[in-house]
Amino acid sequence: MNQSKILNSTVIILMICTFYYFFVSASTFAYGRIEKKVENNNRLHIEVRFKDGRLENIKVPSIVWPFLKEKESYFIDYKYNLLRKPYLVKIKGDEIKSVYDLIKE
Repeated sequence: MNQSKILNSTVIILMICTFYYFFVSASTFAYGRIEKKVENNNRLHIEVRFKDGRLENIKVPSIVWPFLKEKESYFIDYKYNLLRKPYLVKIKGDEIKSVYDLIKE
């Protein structure tokens, strides 16, 4: 009987973790321009203005920080969820900008 309770508890915990991973955390991939780089108490953020006009603060890893330039456009992939503010996952430079401009026209 004790083993069945442990198994049931494990299954429930796995279901909760799976639900959280797939439905609570969200991922966004968008084209935007870095308006400003902000550094506060060793926390690195970028303010990104997207094509639809919204402004988002996104946390950036320190290894990427020196390569980012203000007033430059990037394809930005970031995630956010109930527990964490937006954080950068992937970023691609302006070399694909021409493809975006072709689609836009």
